[in-house]
Amino acid sequence: PQIIVVAVIVGVCVLAIWFIRVLDSAGRYQLLRRWPVIGGMLTRYYQYEFTVGAGTFLRGGQDLAGYCRYLARLDAGPLTSLGRRVVDGLAEGEALNAVLKDPLVPAGVTRLLSLGQSQAEFAQTVETYAKGLFADLQARMNKMLALIQPLLFLVIGVQIVVMYTRLLLPLYSNIGGSY
Repeated sequence: PQIIVVAVIVGVCVLAIWFIRVLDSAGRYQLLRRWPVIGGMLTRYYQYEFTVGAGTFLRGGQDLAGYCRYLARLDAGPLTSLGRRVVDGLAEGEALNAVLKDPLVPAGVTRLLSLGQSQAEFAQTVETYAKGLFADLQARMNKMLALIQPLLFLVIGVQIVVMYTRLLLPLYSNIGGSY
């Protein structure tokens, strides 16, 4: 019975991984963002990616709208969808702050945008904010790993105890009964 349970768990995991790999990155994000721990980490990662790219574009003399136009031209992905939504919103006459209200854009970036800084100051501030996002993402991942590692050790320990009781205890009882 234990082998069957392990086989079923492994089979389900293999099917889930295959299904997730078949999806494009935008579909993968839409599926995984609903998962309790993974979704938050994934969203935080894409926020970091958006902010780093925005800082690089701003430092290069481009504006935030230009960065979103660049994102809209990329291959399918979560940031590509964001770029298309922003470009479409700007084409309809919406303000940049309004169209940037998206889960993939950190609220801090839109707040920084509303400060009215010069292009160089804004670029520097966005890059500093991106470093903070990275540090936060790293801290969250370390916290998650600190939780998962003991759980895995516990699972391995339980498996060892189960194997011992199933294999060695009957052996010891047979040996002990022959003396």
